[in-house]
Amino acid sequence: MGGGSSIQHRLGRETANTQGARLVYPVPMKHRFEKVDSLYGVSEWRHRDNGLTVLTHPTPVAPVVGFGIVYRVGSRHEVSGHTGATHILEHLMFKGSERFNRDRGTETARLLHRVGANFNATTWLDRTNYYEVLPAEHLSLAVDIEADRMRGALVREDALASERTVVLNELDMGENEPFDLLLKQSFAHAFVEHPYRHPTIGWRSDVEHVTVDVLRRFYDTYYHPDNATVLVVGDVDEAEALEEVERGFGVLPQAPAPIPTVHDRESEQRGERRFEIHRSGELGCLALTWHIPEGLHPDLPSLMLLTRVLADGVTSRLHQRLVETNRCLGVNAYALELHDPGVFQVVASLAPGVGHREVEEAIREELGHLHREPPSARELERARVHTRTDLAFHHESPGRIMAALTEAVAVGDWRKFIRELDLVSAVDRDDLQRVAASYLTDERVTVGWFVPDDPAAGGAASAADPRPRPCHWRRPFAERVALRELAGGGRLAVLENPHAPTVTVAGTLQAGTACAGDGRFSVPALTAAMLERGTAGRTRLQLAEELEDHGLQMGVQSSAGSPFAVSFSGQGLAEQLPRLAELLVDVLRRPTFPDDELAKLRERVLGGLVREREDTHALSYAALTRHLYPVGHPLHKRVVEEREREVVSLTRDELAAFHDRTYGPDSLVLAVVGDIDPDRVAALFDGFLEGWRPRDPQAAEWPTGDDGPATEEKIDVADRPNLDVFLGHRGSLLRGDDDYSAAVLANACLGQSTLTSRLGLAVRDREGLTYGIYSRFFGTLHIAGPWATFLTVAPSDLDRAVDVCRSVLDDFVRSGPEDEELSEERLARSGSFRVGLATNAGVARELVSVLTAGLPVAELDHYPERVLETNRDQVMAAIERHLHPDRLVLTAAGTLAG
Repeated sequence: MGGGSSIQHRLGRETANTQGARLVYPVPMKHRFEKVDSLYGVSEWRHRDNGLTVLTHPTPVAPVVGFGIVYRVGSRHEVSGHTGATHILEHLMFKGSERFNRDRGTETARLLHRVGANFNATTWLDRTNYYEVLPAEHLSLAVDIEADRMRGALVREDALASERTVVLNELDMGENEPFDLLLKQSFAHAFVEHPYRHPTIGWRSDVEHVTVDVLRRFYDTYYHPDNATVLVVGDVDEAEALEEVERGFGVLPQAPAPIPTVHDRESEQRGERRFEIHRSGELGCLALTWHIPEGLHPDLPSLMLLTRVLADGVTSRLHQRLVETNRCLGVNAYALELHDPGVFQVVASLAPGVGHREVEEAIREELGHLHREPPSARELERARVHTRTDLAFHHESPGRIMAALTEAVAVGDWRKFIRELDLVSAVDRDDLQRVAASYLTDERVTVGWFVPDDPAAGGAASAADPRPRPCHWRRPFAERVALRELAGGGRLAVLENPHAPTVTVAGTLQAGTACAGDGRFSVPALTAAMLERGTAGRTRLQLAEELEDHGLQMGVQSSAGSPFAVSFSGQGLAEQLPRLAELLVDVLRRPTFPDDELAKLRERVLGGLVREREDTHALSYAALTRHLYPVGHPLHKRVVEEREREVVSLTRDELAAFHDRTYGPDSLVLAVVGDIDPDRVAALFDGFLEGWRPRDPQAAEWPTGDDGPATEEKIDVADRPNLDVFLGHRGSLLRGDDDYSAAVLANACLGQSTLTSRLGLAVRDREGLTYGIYSRFFGTLHIAGPWATFLTVAPSDLDRAVDVCRSVLDDFVRSGPEDEELSEERLARSGSFRVGLATNAGVARELVSVLTAGLPVAELDHYPERVLETNRDQVMAAIERHLHPDRLVLTAAGTLAG
């Protein structure tokens, strides 16, 4: 067992719950599981008495364990009139069980949150899953929760009453998104007989009228050991893990009756089906949907590779034909691998002024080419490399391994995930042509168009201008991370992780929006966006081909965490690091800003701004920033029209000049994590950076302004039944501040989690007014961003929800967190920080964050302990400094009531 703890050390251990009672974990018994199969480190076990299946996969990468359970029940098992039962039952599973409930002070979410677990549940067409990724010493907690949830759930009327409103709010969130509407209707039209036609969330009338009796019958039918698969992945001893599962689940009986089988089968479609959705909006979109076989069918690997040929990356056929020509803002292809025959979809978001028929015909024509001639050998090899790379990253952490195994179990065989690389390796060019011609035909297609009404009627209308326990570490990061100074003055941090054949690169440069100096913040943003569109040695297409031929991913963008920073990242197989490093430095150092590529980018940016006119989240947040920061401040989000005018006027010379002035190796912060050698990494990057001159930064100045009055702004957007709401004020917290951990703890108690924080318990749990609510410090690097609460709510519930939020905040600022509350959050913040370091990307991200903030690498070791040592007086002082209920600005966007 990782982290200096083992199950034997916990024999008879008692853990205090939130009301002073004791949760007793008995001595583990000898398990009654028999091994069924084993493949590449994954072992399948079957319980001799109740039929429970367990998959184990020990991976000693980090002191973290993933525990999950997959029930073979999803919306496929629902009938008309009771749709959404699986999903709403999943919600109620968090409302209490016999051992874990609010009355005992042992709510599931609360106990998991306080050990820092990453946990959730999801419902899909073929399965429902529950999972926890948590420090390895807490495996027994996850086992106890899921074992009690399996047969001890309290499905009660009062819980349904409040959670029904939450689910309806979640449903409204989907109604706000044109693509969600389009895809929901695509399934409803493509499937006539099979229950896949029902949306997983359910039809509104069914959700509104579902009863506790229906949900209890559904629960008693499907939640049994012989209808479930348990997953244990991570830093565990296999025998000890099976003993834990035996202790929790071994006493549960199998189902009293056979689990019902779904016999519905969709008849062959013998003609094209079409539908249109008309509603307010700015941009159109379309979806083409074809029937394909079930996920275990031998043609599925070919269909999966076909999606990559069509729409995976810049070099893909549809991207080149539709996105690069500015006819679409984006295009994607999916082959849904399901238990029963599923669908293949191509979906596209239209650029402004482009017609649906033009894009549909282009997609059909490209498919026609594939019917007549197979893709090239290079296209096939590129698709294989991408698949190989994706699979390598799926093996990188307990969470990702569990996610992949979950879907394979749902399809019908967990081995599918393990064998996928062999399956795609056997596909040839003729297979791709054959499946395209066999399945993607005019007779099997369902075509859906989302057609926006008059934009003038659908856009936004606004009156305003535009108790602590020790942490367990194998070895401190400060001892394991190699630090180097790079050529030109940059900083490099390297962590060797030989447990997965992958590498992740992340970093920052000080060339973000705040470096504009003149308030023209589109210049830094477009400069960053243009870096990958051509360099002195490669055109955009050549760069994309080299990346995609070798399964590499790379991206550069203005940082969301700091207006000063441009952030970049890359990942791939570790063997490809030299190529990735060369390409990354090439785009950062030698961009050429070609006019034709700027013209293409300009059209895409303008299309995104058109889309922003109907994005209620973006509209509400932008309005908040305009009330909090003056014009010219880098956190002031200007109105769409002003940004459009600036984008139209920009020239390549302005972008090139900004790059020459602000991009240089002296501000470079770089983290590399993976199966690599630190000295070789340093030598590699030094070679590519040699000769790059340091930048010549100019002091950026902008108006600071004063806190404005508490006010509100409501933005009416037609046909958006869900409101996105922000309630916040200017922030003052920076990473590196002495009270940073105290402030983070304060906010965690108040609103970090929708399920366990004060705001979440009040607005979602007790009042049932929202699907999601949280509070954050929005940005703590270089410039303090706002502090705000965000929630979604129906228009009719807005006033009540805001009143509850204000009341909770007032009480919290006045009285602060309770001792038990604060103790739980100390454990939660410390544990979640460790869980976040379970992947290469998570470690790289934190290394970049601390180094960019001017902090030592030892911060990764000290931060969890510092959180555990933060006392109540420190938290109260942080609340007084950083939370100000009297300064709150309210913004809301959506279809307003009345």
